[in-house]
Amino acid sequence: MVVVIGDQTIRQTDTIICNTNQKTRRLCCLPVAGVKDVSAGLEDNLKYEGKDPLVVLHNDIGRVGQDDLRREFEELGSKLKSRSLKVVISGLQPVPYNNWYRNKQIKHLNARLKEWCGTQGFLFMGHWHEYWGKRALSEKRAAFKSCWDKCPS
Repeated sequence: MVVVIGDQTIRQTDTIICNTNQKTRRLCCLPVAGVKDVSAGLEDNLKYEGKDPLVVLHNDIGRVGQDDLRREFEELGSKLKSRSLKVVISGLQPVPYNNWYRNKQIKHLNARLKEWCGTQGFLFMGHWHEYWGKRALSEKRAAFKSCWDKCPS
């Protein structure tokens, strides 16, 4: 079983990440949720997924500071390790109307996140180039306010 957890971005990408057979994957879309929110609801979102599901996690950073974000990912990482050995963390995406400095910060955070994933035994999935310079794709992604397959509460 593959469980894809993240913000509204994953609504369009889960079939790319996973098999299109909905019996082998579950999408858990949490619009505007931060890393802290995903961490808080992790057990509820994985309780029906067997002993060792493959967990793919994507989340945008919002306006969280780098140190806070690092701490939130570390907390989430320890929860994920206790629940599954197969974890993939998706990299942060460029934001189309950000200035160059903000996107440079996001790239720097991706590098740190990739390094951290390696120390934790997680896989890192970067997809910066799929979104870089493609405003239409980013705008389409931002247009979704809700998702079609919400996690049970």
